[in-house]
Amino acid sequence: MPLLPRWRYMTPNSQRSARRLGISVGVLLLGLLVKLPLTWLVVGLMVWWLWIGLKRH
Repeated sequence: MPLLPRWRYMTPNSQRSARRLGISVGVLLLGLLVKLPLTWLVVGLMVWWLWIGLKRH
């Protein structure tokens, strides 16, 4: 059973956005559990989002 019931009806762009959001939330939660500084987590996620965005264009 998929996590998002309507996953197969979503556009590819919506699927990418949902996947990217899920990974970001997971990284933030994992970082907070390991007690990494929030600043480093946010900077790391921003760099990752920029890298993904630039790689796509």
